[in-house]
Amino acid sequence: MCSVQFVPVHFLSVMEVAKEVTFVYHTILHSQSFNSMTCTSTLIRKLFDEKKFTAARTKTREVAVNVIAPFAVQLTIDDLKTVDFVSILVDASNYKAII
Repeated sequence: MCSVQFVPVHFLSVMEVAKEVTFVYHTILHSQSFNSMTCTSTLIRKLFDEKKFTAARTKTREVAVNVIAPFAVQLTIDDLKTVDFVSILVDASNYKAII
């Protein structure tokens, strides 16, 4: 079983934080489970000699919910303020990917 590690932000460089946030974005983009990120994070540390890479399940979820989602919502709100009308399309064939 993989273990979860937390590293205080002040110990991380901007580049390390950018790598972890990019990894979280990739996880969201491909509808991967947050649960799978603990072992994937461990694998990245071992394969690529990234000792401080700690984007496991809990951290991945927190970055997604508290950083990426609010940013995406704000971008959407800003974009909606500049348009006159909006069309919304829904494709039900992939509904399980977002649940």
